[in-house]
Amino acid sequence: PKATLNMKKNASEDIRNEEDGSYTITYTVWIEAASTNKFVLENVRIEDSLNNTAHATFADSLQYISYVDDSFKLFSNKTATGEELPFEKSEEIPNNPALNSDKKGFVAYVGDMEPGSVRCIQYQVRVGLEAIGKSGGEKLSVKNRALVYSDNAKNGKNGNEVSI
Repeated sequence: PKATLNMKKNASEDIRNEEDGSYTITYTVWIEAASTNKFVLENVRIEDSLNNTAHATFADSLQYISYVDDSFKLFSNKTATGEELPFEKSEEIPNNPALNSDKKGFVAYVGDMEPGSVRCIQYQVRVGLEAIGKSGGEKLSVKNRALVYSDNAKNGKNGNEVSI
């Protein structure tokens, strides 16, 4: 049988300018298990990266751009509103979500998904003032690519680019 796992990613149009001159971008990614699926999608997870080789941010600026550790939120709807859900942790997954050591990527497990169920993750990326300087005063494009996986379904992807 075939199963579908849909995903959509958006960057907030309201990019926050911080007191120190840095910027904060809020991303929202929703994942939906199609209602026509005949089985539960197992171990669903999202990976996002600022330096995905197919969709990478300008290398000189990248060192000043990172995911914000404590910004990750999980919801059971497409709008990132209402009650937050806890990220599941286990012996196999002690840190969830888990940032890469360089903070240029992460993986977040949302668990198993029944047909028709939805999960939404919201998180932030901080762009240091130095990153804009490295762009030569030109518009800086922050590029990142989210990928969604399940242990028992085909993979999807969705790129995203935000200009500052």
